[in-house]
Amino acid sequence: MPEIYKFSSPNGVISPYVPVMFINPTNNKKFTVGALLDTGADVCHIPKGLAVALGYDLDDPRIITRLVTGVEGTPVPMKEIVCDLHLMDATGRKVIMKSKGVQVRVNPSDAVPAILGTTGFLENLQVAFNYKTKNIKIYT
Repeated sequence: MPEIYKFSSPNGVISPYVPVMFINPTNNKKFTVGALLDTGADVCHIPKGLAVALGYDLDDPRIITRLVTGVEGTPVPMKEIVCDLHLMDATGRKVIMKSKGVQVRVNPSDAVPAILGTTGFLENLQVAFNYKTKNIKIYT
């Protein structure tokens, strides 16, 4: 049976958000947030504030910085961290899928949502979007 989620409407735009727990595997700090399913994103992204709340020291020289081309073609430096991601059920209370050791890029802006991309996350799922009924079906 698939897990069924409803589309959300942040800022009046209907979007496919699902609850995901981000976990820092080093200190086990965790936060569950609504994250955008983005089939066009190669990797997962989180805002800087979430990375800091998870206990990552973004000034640590051992954390890799990648230059990523932004939406408008502008290069954006992003730190790359490793998180465990747990897809939660529609209520946000039960784990239905775990992804360990996922490479996650940290967006320097807190004005963007957490984004779930292909590598390490969507590649493990079968997802069906129905914009007409505003449902998302996820098969694990």
